[in-house]
Amino acid sequence: MVERDKNHPSIVAWSLGNEAGTGRNTAAMAAWVHRRDPERPVHYEPDYEGRYTDIVSRMYETVEGMEDMAAGTGNHHEATPGRNAVLAGRPMILCEYEHAMGNGAGALLEYERLFDTLPQWHGGFVWEWRDHGLRTTTPDGVEFFGYGGDFGEVVHDGSFVCDGMLLSDGTPTPMLAEFAAVTTPVKLRLGDGQVTIENHRHDGDTSDLLFRWIDELDGRVIGRGDLAVPPVAPGGETSLPLPSFAPHDGSCGAPSRPSPSRRRRGRGGAPRLARPAAPLLRGRLGRQAARRPVARDGRGTITFGQATFDARTGDLVRMAGREVNGPRLELWRAPPRMTRSATSPPTSTSRPSPPAAREPPPHRRRSSGVRRASTGCSAASSPSRPPQVASSCGTGTRPPRPGRPSRLS
Repeated sequence: MVERDKNHPSIVAWSLGNEAGTGRNTAAMAAWVHRRDPERPVHYEPDYEGRYTDIVSRMYETVEGMEDMAAGTGNHHEATPGRNAVLAGRPMILCEYEHAMGNGAGALLEYERLFDTLPQWHGGFVWEWRDHGLRTTTPDGVEFFGYGGDFGEVVHDGSFVCDGMLLSDGTPTPMLAEFAAVTTPVKLRLGDGQVTIENHRHDGDTSDLLFRWIDELDGRVIGRGDLAVPPVAPGGETSLPLPSFAPHDGSCGAPSRPSPSRRRRGRGGAPRLARPAAPLLRGRLGRQAARRPVARDGRGTITFGQATFDARTGDLVRMAGREVNGPRLELWRAPPRMTRSATSPPTSTSRPSPPAAREPPPHRRRSSGVRRASTGCSAASSPSRPPQVASSCGTGTRPPRPGRPSRLS
């Protein structure tokens, strides 16, 4: 691979592979690559010590762990204690993060904040782009996207091939819109009657963008206009006062969606607005809730309308003059697939029943009943290709990716 691609200008670093342990063989590979191409750095995530690679790489590191690594503190569970103090002087990336499975992924804003503020952290790669479900049918001809175990195979990874920001038929998930909004190179901040535009581009100012504000009331556009923003240099920012908004009934006089749009050349060379990938900020709009009188008595209760609550516990004790017991607030989050994988003991992936005995519903749930895959688009893979069988390769010790091989001695 190095010999084949060494003259490609888009190659910025070499990687020795993925999740294959560490040892003398990978160290020898790194040494050969360094001799053959001394100008490009070498990457390999399992080299937790950084003994033969140049880039510090981690999978699914926590936000707190990233901060420790940048400060040279903390320890990796597979590295020598204190090694972070040495690695803090090297560039760092997350070769995988934000496992996009189920209703993932979370903490996008927190990770982006560290990429922007910690000089060692250069970014990360979301795992992954697209679900790998294969279009198939039930015995009675109902079409759905199948995954591990749906094709009669015994060894497989179950739904762990369905962890992308796109469903198998290419339908974008809500995470893709959030990811685009958070990682946009031109960011907007609202506060104190002004908007701040940050240009995180490596090269190029903002002269190719138009900045438009939209004022909405209960989903209806009641005003719009453009902000006169001077070009913001790469790495720079500027703050501008927000335009004055005429108050309306139910409005709080704040812009709904100030967002940048790219200038495009239309017919006759006139610039026009292009639709942005996603709204970046949304003002707080909506009808003001009518204030109802709240009565407090000397017996430790609060009356709100016809309801009386215990002031200490918040329990509803009386409704319309009748004594009641409850209801009480109980909060519970259904565990997604990733949580169940991290907390449940490993189970066999064998399925005793042949696929003909199982009839998935017309719309196969992607994982943990969170997302459904549409069946009305083109096939995700060629029907002439046989389904690929993924084999599990060990129990592993580091969530959220199961099947991680143990470290080589």
